[in-house]
Amino acid sequence: MSGEEASIDGLMRDYQGAVPGAGVAVLRGGAPPMLRAYGLADVENRVAATSASNYRLGSMTKQFTAAAILLLAERGLLSVDDAVRRWLPTLPDAALGMTLRHLLTHSSGLVDYEELIAEGTVEPLHDADVLRLLEAHNRRYFGPGSRYRYSNGAYVLLALVVERASGQGFASFLQERIFKPLGMRHTVALEAGVSAAHRAFGYSAAARGWTRTDQSLTSATLGDGGVYSSI
Repeated sequence: MSGEEASIDGLMRDYQGAVPGAGVAVLRGGAPPMLRAYGLADVENRVAATSASNYRLGSMTKQFTAAAILLLAERGLLSVDDAVRRWLPTLPDAALGMTLRHLLTHSSGLVDYEELIAEGTVEPLHDADVLRLLEAHNRRYFGPGSRYRYSNGAYVLLALVVERASGQGFASFLQERIFKPLGMRHTVALEAGVSAAHRAFGYSAAARGWTRTDQSLTSATLGDGGVYSSI
């Protein structure tokens, strides 16, 4: 083991053993000279994490959603300065003045959809469900472009715009236009009925051991956090 490998192993000590795992890639000049995996991808079944383990990327998904919008803009199918209501006309008057650029740059003033989920909801929300929540609440935090506020809902809406402008599902668009051309063969936007190869699961520490907390009410939305990939 090289000194560099030992140094990385030291940094990742908490992920080693029979605990929820992690993967590390060290890149130099665009090539990955070092791939390291630690711990377990599936604690209950004692499945070891490997460099092929697919983790939910969470908000790192947003870069792919933004890229999808820009690919459509390059093809002339939309403009980043289009009004949001051009593509999602059922949004209330609170969306007046909002453009796709505002959604992309977290400056739309869009209300956080997490605040709008009804108490007692048990089924995970999908992108279309988020649109319905926002349709029913005619308010915003501030005028579009006047401030910055991080917005998951903005990227959910952008995924819906990708579908409407491209005429195909968001997950399919990512596969066809981004993942396959880049050789990301095992990367997916995870939908019901679709599996992620070598999937790793998320956990939280419990009084005794670990509790799987991989999914929540907002884990099924695609545009803001639904992509799974490996190092």
